[in-house]
Amino acid sequence: MVRNYIPLLLLVIVARPSRGAEIRSVLAHPIFNVGYACTEHGAESSTWDLGDAFGIDCFVEKTVEVDGRSWARPYSGTGNRNEDWYAWQREVLSPCTCKVLEVSINLELNQPGRMGTKPASIFKLERDDGVIFHVVHFEKPLVKVGDAVVAGQVIARVGNNGLSRHPHIHVGAYQGSEPLQVRFDHGETSCGAFAPAATGDHE
Repeated sequence: MVRNYIPLLLLVIVARPSRGAEIRSVLAHPIFNVGYACTEHGAESSTWDLGDAFGIDCFVEKTVEVDGRSWARPYSGTGNRNEDWYAWQREVLSPCTCKVLEVSINLELNQPGRMGTKPASIFKLERDDGVIFHVVHFEKPLVKVGDAVVAGQVIARVGNNGLSRHPHIHVGAYQGSEPLQVRFDHGETSCGAFAPAATGDHE
């Protein structure tokens, strides 16, 4: 007897918000214990990988004054050195009370203004309700797979690796196949408007 076998194609469907639909958000602990700013991945990121879609990139800023004018900027001098960036080697805080699912490390250090290559250093952290956070571009990790971490716990230092042009931390989140927008709960910390300049030990 001849049997005909029909191969089955399994499709993984990622849930993406339809145009005009409200994007669900998740509340997270601030990623730094000093003042900072973030840029958001916009609407075009809705088709990107989970953890990248609707993610945010956060960096420390300081108010500087030049010739009687002041504004916020994320680095001193030319910004050509990682050490010029106020975020460099700052403490990275866990965005959630979570379990550490994955830790991947990229030891290749980028120079500011020059994009590196994949993969970046990444933590994958899972909350009890299944929300997964990605924390990316760090170095000097302080936790390992299987560890339980609490929101606000120091888990690493700011690095500059992977697809990154300067020291910063990327945070993304999703639940199941649905990407989420990250909102920081600033009631959890008392940051000033902007951070002071980084000192020699980068506190």
